[in-house]
Amino acid sequence: MDIGDIATVDTADDIYYMDTGMYETPGYGSVYIIDADQPAIVDTGIGTNYERIIDALGRVDIDTNSLAHLFVTHAHLDHAGGAGFLLADCPNATVHTHERAAPHLSDPTQLIEGTRAAVGEQWQYYVEPNPAPASRINALTDGDTVHLGDRSLTAVAAPGHALHQMMFYDTTEDTLFTGDAAGIYIPMQDRVQQTSPPSQFNLETCLDDVRAIDSMAPETLCFGHFGPRVYDDELLSSYKRALVEWVEAVRQKRGEANSDEDVIQYFSDNAELIDVWGAEKARAEARLNVRGVLAYLDWQAAQTD
Repeated sequence: MDIGDIATVDTADDIYYMDTGMYETPGYGSVYIIDADQPAIVDTGIGTNYERIIDALGRVDIDTNSLAHLFVTHAHLDHAGGAGFLLADCPNATVHTHERAAPHLSDPTQLIEGTRAAVGEQWQYYVEPNPAPASRINALTDGDTVHLGDRSLTAVAAPGHALHQMMFYDTTEDTLFTGDAAGIYIPMQDRVQQTSPPSQFNLETCLDDVRAIDSMAPETLCFGHFGPRVYDDELLSSYKRALVEWVEAVRQKRGEANSDEDVIQYFSDNAELIDVWGAEKARAEARLNVRGVLAYLDWQAAQTD
């Protein structure tokens, strides 16, 4: 699948996904289109090249005036950055997101500053988001349901990756839009990679989120990174193991290294997935994820003091 391509989610009716070309990297960022009675998009990309999403709507015969819903799984800009741009082109759409995320969409100042600090040189791929009008944001809590006519999406809180994260469950199609709660799916390797960004990553809560998905056992998982995959418990069991092993690896390296910067550099130099995403993105991903674990380890230590 190339940047800008669109494909069907084979296990669900009238759900499509597209490669947004996030960070100019194919196979990293996906956005979902639901061709319901009231059409919807799940997640909005980083805002850069958001026109690809508009183009994808046209390719599945959804007019921008008829788009009714934007579901944003969490406020991180790789999922929420396109919301304001899309609202400007889709005048009848409402954004649905976690009540903690809603203020960041209407005033993204703090989010921009935090993202710049977290992603470093990767900021070159971003565009500053347009604020979303507060009047067009529907703030959700766990269990809230949004009706799309022929189906509904139910919000499921998933705070391990970020306190403002929600998954969205399409009960009609037995499909769960996971955001980052189930990790990063690598289609060419059929495995899930850990994601542990600063500043709210929490290992125990991430594991709880995966257990919640297991208890639901939906037919299909729609990953924010990247694409759909039929659910099976072994896939998510492997993700739980990957999370635990990843945190322990960072913990051990911190005990050996002279500084946290040395820890970050070590994992950057030995980044996985260079053959999938290229060296620049793979190393940037490693640095981001190490910083998140280091912050979590500091938080964990503070709890025992």
